[in-house]
Parts: sequence; C-alpha cells; structure tokens
Amino acid sequence: MNGDSYKIIISISHHRISFEYWQRDGENKLVSLPNGNWPAPLAFYCSDTGIVIGEDAVRAAHSGTTNAFDNYFERLVEDSTYTIGGQTRPIRNLLLDASESIFRDFFRHILTGVS
Repeated sequence: MNGDSYKIIISISHHRISFEYWQRDGENKLVSLPNGNWPAPLAFYCSDTGIVIGEDAVRAAHSGTTNAFDNYFERLVEDSTYTIGGQTRPIRNLLLDASESIFRDFFRHILTGVS
C-alpha cells in the first residue's frame, strides 16, 4: 500500500464522464466529487460563471447556445473554439479546463474544507 491520502478517478467514454475520489481517512469507498451528478453526459457549456458539464450542457448545445458542445470527441477534428474568462481557446482544451474547474472545487471544499 502506498502513502497516498487521496486519489481522484476520472471515468470517461465517448458519451459519459464521471469524477470520483477516494480518501484515506474517509469511508473505504469511492465518492462522487461535489457539484455534479456523476456519471453525466460528456457535454460542456462555458458560461460567465464557469464550465457546466452534463445535462444542462446537452440542452444548451441542442438549442444552439454559443460555447455549448456535445459529441466532444467528434468535434476535436473541427477547428472550433470556445470562450472562457475573456479568452478564446481551441476546443481540444475544453476537457482539461472543465476538469481543472471540477478539481478546484474538490480541493477547496473537500480537502481544505473551505466553503
């Protein structure tokens, strides 16, 4: 056994994504990360308040909302971009930016206990 105090597990497929964690001093099981209903559809919506992942992002994409994307892996071959925080970025960075947002909330609320 190693000395890790926590682990984050990302499960991803062409259509779904899930974020879970395990913590050494917690229950001996995987727990869903906060601020999400995991597993969720692999869809993203970049809004003024951050990146939304899941059902709300699917609805935004299907209604033609700017900065909303589903079918992420199929869209990687396009030259699409999204805007977040006033910056325009290539769509290939969207999964990373969304994950970093989820991790930021996890570190703030779960590991440090800051509300």
